[in-house]
Amino acid sequence: MTGVKEIREELGLTQPDFANYLAVTRGQLSMAESGRRFLPAAAMLKLAAITLELKSDGQAYLATEMQNQSEQEKRTLFAKAQEYNFLAMTANKKLEAMRNHHRQCLNTLRVSAGLLAKLPPGAASEMDKLCLEIMQREAVRKMRDCGMGQQAVLQLQADAFTYQAQQAEARAKTY
Repeated sequence: MTGVKEIREELGLTQPDFANYLAVTRGQLSMAESGRRFLPAAAMLKLAAITLELKSDGQAYLATEMQNQSEQEKRTLFAKAQEYNFLAMTANKKLEAMRNHHRQCLNTLRVSAGLLAKLPPGAASEMDKLCLEIMQREAVRKMRDCGMGQQAVLQLQADAFTYQAQQAEARAKTY
């Protein structure tokens, strides 16, 4: 922005308004804008002050915009970190519930096998035997849903979410 016309247009002023501020005639301003004449020294000082103000405001504006953008990116990264931490926490809670369920199923199998081995012969014990066998089949079926393979997959997911949260937090701290 070096020309008089560019400065006037940057301010959004008409020739008569800008000429009035510079204390020159509209004709003098028009000739200065077309490069056919120089403005008086007093007008040139006002132009220099305007130019400096425009540049400093422009730099301050850019710095503010860059800072606002950095703050926004930082907030976005922290929000992502919170989201990943929540997902990791949820996966860890599911994993803990799965491990408890698996442990309960193992206990059911262990106890029912011990009780089956100690059942005395007879009609009443046949009913107990049937109930214990049903409990065992149900425990085995439930164990498939919470087996070691599923636990390992869930553990990997939780670890991945924790890692992603740590990475997002680290990147946010660099802003």
